[in-house]
Amino acid sequence: MGTTTRGPIEALLEEVRQEAGRLDDGAVATYIPELAKADPSVFGLGLATLDGQVYTTGTLVPFTIQSVSKPYVYALALADRGAAAVEARVGSEPTGDPFNSIALDPVTGRASNPMVNAGAIVTSSLVGGADRAAQFDRILGGLSAFAGRDLEVDESVYVSERDTGDRNRAIAYLMRSAGLLDEDVDAQVEL
Repeated sequence: MGTTTRGPIEALLEEVRQEAGRLDDGAVATYIPELAKADPSVFGLGLATLDGQVYTTGTLVPFTIQSVSKPYVYALALADRGAAAVEARVGSEPTGDPFNSIALDPVTGRASNPMVNAGAIVTSSLVGGADRAAQFDRILGGLSAFAGRDLEVDESVYVSERDTGDRNRAIAYLMRSAGLLDEDVDAQVEL
């Protein structure tokens, strides 16, 4: 029986995990009740190279991607609608506002950028599809393609987000009043 040798990539990844594992000054998100159940001691890293090699260290568990989805949904909106249509509703300038700010750009009236909740709500509305179900399928399929595997919705996190998402609904109502959304606010926020 042979022994497994660790190469330089595995060693470096383990070094990064060890160093980052010493940090404990953060806090588990509690603004969505289901996320408050996360165990902060579970920590692992994975690295996938362009040629398909995968390196991992630590404890790996499925997790919800939350706001990590924002740039990918933005990419789908750009691919489906084109830059001009997306830029008419979502800016690209950085903002010092919190990710869940209930505000639009004071000069343009658009969502500041696709990385804040206002921008993410608008960009999801711009993803192609004949109806909400088709848009959802396009988003899930696109995120799965980006991930290189089939992703699925964590229903308990979805329900927790939906049931406590008043701030996102407020953002969506503001955007609808500004003409950035013309859809049912609850359906748009749920998407």
